[in-house]
This record gives sequence, structure tokens and C-alpha cells, in this order.
Amino acid sequence: IANYAHFKDIYVSPDGDSLDCDYYVLPYNLEKAKKQFKQVGPMLDCYDRFLGPYPFWEDGFCMVETPYLGMEHQSAIAYGNNYKRGYMGGMQADGQDWDYIIIHESGHEWFGNAVSAKDHGDMWIHEGFTTYMEALYAECMYGFQGAIDHLNQEKPLIRNIEPIIGPYEVAWDKFRSSDHYMKGTWILHTLRNAMGDDEKWFAILKGFYNTYKYQTIATSDFETYLNEKSGRDWSAVLKQYLRYKDLPQMEIELKAKRNDLEVRYRWVADIEGFDMPVQFGKKGSYVRAFPTEKWQKMELKNMSPDEFEFPIDLFLVSLEMND
Repeated sequence: IANYAHFKDIYVSPDGDSLDCDYYVLPYNLEKAKKQFKQVGPMLDCYDRFLGPYPFWEDGFCMVETPYLGMEHQSAIAYGNNYKRGYMGGMQADGQDWDYIIIHESGHEWFGNAVSAKDHGDMWIHEGFTTYMEALYAECMYGFQGAIDHLNQEKPLIRNIEPIIGPYEVAWDKFRSSDHYMKGTWILHTLRNAMGDDEKWFAILKGFYNTYKYQTIATSDFETYLNEKSGRDWSAVLKQYLRYKDLPQMEIELKAKRNDLEVRYRWVADIEGFDMPVQFGKKGSYVRAFPTEKWQKMELKNMSPDEFEFPIDLFLVSLEMND
């Protein structure tokens, strides 16, 4: 409760529909808010592109200034980032200028409020997907490299000290890290690149959201949908990333053979049958590989060991490479 100043805006969607946007801020922050909240329109455009329209259209979109950082109250998002870039002025990639609370908490209207987890143990459905929406926003505004820059800024926060999925049926809230945020988004980014087909990946992401909109779901629903729509079984991949604390290890051995390069590679993982596809090779012309737990080899023409690269910007893995 406060003596708020109120101002309105109208967002017009790509389809031409109008959405009322109401903002309640402290009077002395009114001009700051009018400038800062201009980020809302491009954000709504971006999320519409990747997932679909703002899901609570009849309620309108609203942000309310609060003395705490923020919260995703449906149709009345709490805002307390002090009109700063990033997270209270920090934790943002160089060259980017956007407000974490506007972009993240608004993203929860899609994942968290419209699609909700049945159980607190699956809280990554709220936080991992919404944190991934931050990367998609960065991609909308700054291109694919902008998304990579944002993801790499978050990557050092991943701790791998516990599984992302907590115990079920106990109202679990004892997470010891933010991995259900940062590792969650990197899992989705990794799946995108392992799939190697952006058109298919984003169709699956949008289809998954729209299939389960206004419902409560479990991780198993995402797994089933992903497997069905991709035409590939990702169960072992998801189990390793979500139900074990350690990352899968990509082991690579390089051997120069005259002008060519022999690459031996395999996965080492907790879960039997881990078989996630990857890309590697010369930057700008990566080749796809389909490692399993058994050693395989590939010969790359006209390449030296110094030119070989495994793109850690695209995959969340533990990498052991010897030449």
C-alpha cells in the first residue's frame, strides 16, 4: 500500500490486438518509470514470437513498485529493481541494457502462472524456463551472440551440488543453489543445440507451452512432449541433467594424421545410455557427432589439433580433451 502515481500505456500485439498496461510507482520515480517500462513492449513482442501472446489478456498487464526486489504476482508484478539495468545494476553482459525484474518476472506470466508445476520439486519448470526466456529476450534484442553473452554471464553461478529436481510430495523448498534457474536455462540451451534444428526446437517450445497453458504439469510431461515431437528419445539426457548433480563428461582425444585430424570421443555419465548429440570441429563449420558411452572416431579433413574446438558456448558439459 502506498501513495502511488499511476500511468497507463497501450501495447499493440503483432496481430493488432490492444493490451492495457497499468503502472503504479512512487511519485518521485514517475519519470524514471516511464522511461524504464518502455522495455515492456519489446519484451511482450519477443515472448509472443517464441511462445504466444501474453496469457492473461483480459486482466491486463500491470507492474507495481515495491520495497522488495520483485515477484511474479499474476497481473500485478512486483517491481523493486530501482530502475537499474540488470540485477540491481549488475549481473548483465557487456553491451546489454535491460532490467532483470521486468524481463524475468514478466516471463513468469508464461512459465509459473500460465504453466505451473504440480510439485515444488519441479520448480525448475518455473525458474529454468523463465530464465531461458531472458536469453530469448537477449536474442531478440541483440541477436544470437547476445543470447550467448547473457548465458555465459550466468554460467559461473551453476554449482552442480545437488540435482535440480527435488523430492516430491513434501513441499520442497530446501534448494541449496540457484541451479534450478541457471542450470535449468543452460539445459534448455543445450537441448536446442543438441537438436541442431532451430525451427523444430522453437516449434516444440511453443507447442509445449500452448499444450499445457493454464494447467499444472510435471517434468515427465515435458519429457513425453519433447520425445514425441522431436522424434527422438531424450529421456537419458534429461535424467542425467535433472536427476543427478554432475554434468555429463565429454571425453575427446585428438591425433594429427598428416593434414587431417582423427577425433576419438565418448560420453561418461551417471545414467546408462546417455547419448546426446553434439557439434565440434573448426569454428564456423562444426560437424554433428552422435557420441555414446563407447569410443567412436571421426576423421576431419584439413584440420590440425590447434584448429579443433568443442563449443562450450553451446553445450553444458564437463570437457576433457587430450591431444
